[in-house]
Amino acid sequence: MLNSTPTIPKTDFGYAHILRVAIPIILGSAAQAIVNVTDSVLLGHYTADPNAFPASAIAVLFFVTFVFLGMGYGIGAQIIIARAKGEGDLARIPRVFYQSLYFLVLLALGLMAFTLLAGPFILRSFVDSDIIYNEAVNYLQWRSFGILFVFAGIAVRSLCIGTSNTKPLAFYIGVLAVTNYFFNDALIFGKYGFTEMGMAGSALGTNIAEGISMLLFVLYIRFSKIYTDYNINRVSRFNSAEQKAIFKVSAPSMLQMSVSVGAWFAFFIITENMGKQALAISNLVRQIYMVMMVPLIGFTSATSAMVSELIGLGRSNEIFALLKRIIIMSVACTAIISAVNVLFPYFLPGLVVADTTLVQDTLLSSYVISGSILLFAVAYIMFSGVSGTGNTATSLLIETSSIGIYLIAAFVFARVFMWPIHLVWACEYVYFGVMLIMSFIYLRSGKWEGKKI
Repeated sequence: MLNSTPTIPKTDFGYAHILRVAIPIILGSAAQAIVNVTDSVLLGHYTADPNAFPASAIAVLFFVTFVFLGMGYGIGAQIIIARAKGEGDLARIPRVFYQSLYFLVLLALGLMAFTLLAGPFILRSFVDSDIIYNEAVNYLQWRSFGILFVFAGIAVRSLCIGTSNTKPLAFYIGVLAVTNYFFNDALIFGKYGFTEMGMAGSALGTNIAEGISMLLFVLYIRFSKIYTDYNINRVSRFNSAEQKAIFKVSAPSMLQMSVSVGAWFAFFIITENMGKQALAISNLVRQIYMVMMVPLIGFTSATSAMVSELIGLGRSNEIFALLKRIIIMSVACTAIISAVNVLFPYFLPGLVVADTTLVQDTLLSSYVISGSILLFAVAYIMFSGVSGTGNTATSLLIETSSIGIYLIAAFVFARVFMWPIHLVWACEYVYFGVMLIMSFIYLRSGKWEGKKI
C-alpha cells in the first residue's frame, strides 16, 4: 500500500489542464533550446577556428542520434507510468521508474564505449572534408562521457511527465541553461582562468553542466511531492518481467527516435556534400528550428502522456477532442514565433553567428521553415497521439515511412535537380505531410482500442 495516494484527475482534460501540464515542459524546452543553441552561438563567434561551427552540425547530430535511443526508451516508460496512473495502479509507478533508470544507465555505458571506439570510423565513411572530420571527432572524444548524465535525466523526466508533475523540469533545464553557458563560454574561449579549448571545450563544458544539473534535479525530486506521493523511496531491484514490459513499448520508440534524428544526420551529410557553405547554412537553420520548436516540444511531450492516461481512465472517446485542443494551442504558439521570424528575419540567425554573409544566405531557408513549422505543429501532435495509445510499433512504421520519403525527396532536390539549399529544405513539407496523413488514418481506424501495456 502507498502511504499517500494522489487524486486521480477528474477533469475534462480541457485547456487549463493541458496548460498546467505543458507549460513547465515548454519552459524546460525553452531552456533546452537555449542549451542546444548556446554551443552553436559560441562556436559561431569563435573566430579562431572558422570550421568549428559547420563541424558542430555533424558532431552534435551524430551524438544526438545515440541520445535519442534513450529518449525513445523514456517515452515508453512515460507512457506506461501515465497509463498506470490512469488505471489507479500506482504501485507500478516507482517500479517502472527504477527499472527504466537501471536500463538507461547500462545503455549509456554501452553507447559511451561505442561512440569512443566506433565513432571515428563511422564518420570517416560519410564526411568528405578532412577538416570537418577531424573537428567532429575531436568533439565526440569529449562529449561521449556526458551521455550518462543525459540518460539518467531521461529516466527522471519520464517520471515527471508520466505523473503530470512537470514543474521540476523547468528547474532542471533552467539550471542546465545557466551552467552550460558559463562553462561553454569559459572553455571555448579560455575565460575566467580556464584554458582555451575551442570545440573540445564546448563538449566538456556541456558535460560539466549536465552533471551539475542532474545532481540538483535528483535533489529536487527527493524533496518534492512526487517522491512521497508515488513512493519513490521504495527502490525496486532489477525485475526482468517489468523490463520486458517496458522494452516492448519502448523498443519501437527507441528505433523511431533514432531514425528521426538519423534522418537529420543523413540530411546534413547530403548538404555537406553540397559544400561547406551549404552545411553552415543548414546548421544555422537547424538552430533557428530548435528555437521555433520550443512550444511544440512541450505540447507533444504532454500529448502522449495525456492520451495514455485518458485510455487508462476508460475515456478513449475523448481523445480526438483532446488532440483538437492541443493542436489549436500548439499552432497558435508556433504561428506567433513563425511570424516573428518572418517579420524580423535577421534576429534569430544574427544571434547565432557573427558572419553577416552567412546570415544573409540563410534568409530564404529561414522563410521556408517558417511555413513548414506550422504543418509540424499539427502533424507531430497527431503523431504523439499515436504514441500515446501504446502502439509504438505503428509509430515506428509511420516515422520510418515518412522519413524514407523525406530522404528520397531531399536527395532528389539536392543531387538530381541540384536545387539551392533553401529549396532542399522544402522537403520538410513532404515529411510532415506524410506523417499527418498516416497518423490521422490510424487514429481514426480505432485499431488501438483495448491495447494493454
